[in-house]
Amino acid sequence: MKKFVPYLFFSILLSSCSTYYLSKVDTADALVKDDQSGLFIVENDSLKITYNFFGVDAPVNVEVYNKLNEPLYIDWQRSALIVDDYATSYMGDEIDIQGNSFSSGSGYVTRDGWTGGSSFGTFNAQATLPRGMDFIPPKARVERTKLRLPDDFFRNISNSEYKNQEIADLDGYTNTVKVSQFSPENTPLTFKSYLTVYVIDKSSNQPRLMNFEHEFYVSEVVKMKNLRPENMLNYRNQRGDTFVFREVKGTTAAVLIGSAALLGAAAAADNQINKKNSAN
Repeated sequence: MKKFVPYLFFSILLSSCSTYYLSKVDTADALVKDDQSGLFIVENDSLKITYNFFGVDAPVNVEVYNKLNEPLYIDWQRSALIVDDYATSYMGDEIDIQGNSFSSGSGYVTRDGWTGGSSFGTFNAQATLPRGMDFIPPKARVERTKLRLPDDFFRNISNSEYKNQEIADLDGYTNTVKVSQFSPENTPLTFKSYLTVYVIDKSSNQPRLMNFEHEFYVSEVVKMKNLRPENMLNYRNQRGDTFVFREVKGTTAAVLIGSAALLGAAAAADNQINKKNSAN
C-alpha cells in the first residue's frame, strides 16, 4: 500500500524597516557656498574649484575650471580626501572591468548508463585603469567623482541629540522627523579635500605646483522613518550640500503552514487508495 505523503506549503513574508539620514554639509573655510545650488566654490586668477556632495551615499564630486591661457594639470595621486586624519588618494586603486560572457553545455548517456557532459565559455571584457593625472585645456573644465564619504558617522549621534520637528513634504502633508544640528566643534563628521594642481613653467619646463586644502563638516542630520528623501525640497532640488544614507534594520519573517487542510486531503486520498486495493 502506498502512502500519500502530504506536502506542507510555506509562505514567507519578509518585512524590513528603512531609516533615511538626510545630511547637510557646511564649511568654516574660505569657500563660497552658493545659496541657490548649495555648491561650494573657491576661485582665483588661475582656476575655479567646485565641490558637489549631492546624492546617495555622499559622493565627492570635484570640478576644476582652467581660467588660464595655458594647460592645467590635476595630480589625483597627490590629492586626497582626509577623514579623521586618514588620507585616501583621489586616484583610488580599483580596476573597472566591464564585459559579457557566453557559455553552453551538452550531456549524454552511454549504453552502460553512465552520464557525462561538456561545456565551454568565453568572456570578453575591457579594463579601465585609474588615471593619475587630468589634463585641462585653457578655458575648459574637468569633473570627477572618485570617492565617497564614510557611511557610519550618523551612528555616533545619540538619540538625545535629536529634536522632533514638524516639516511639510512636497505633497503638502506634515511629517514628524528628528533633526540634529551641529557646529564645527561638535559635528559628527569633518573632512578635508587636498588637491594638487600644476602648470608647466615655460622657462624651466618643470611643474609649478599649486596646493589647495578645503575643510567641510556636517551641520545637520534629519532622521526620517516614514518619509522618503524624494519628498524633501532640498533633495528634490539636488542641492550640492545635501546627501543621504539609507539604513535597513532587522528583517522579520512570518511563516504560514497550510497543514490542517492538507492533512485532511491526505487522509481522504489514503482512504481511496485503501478501498481500491481491497477491491482488487
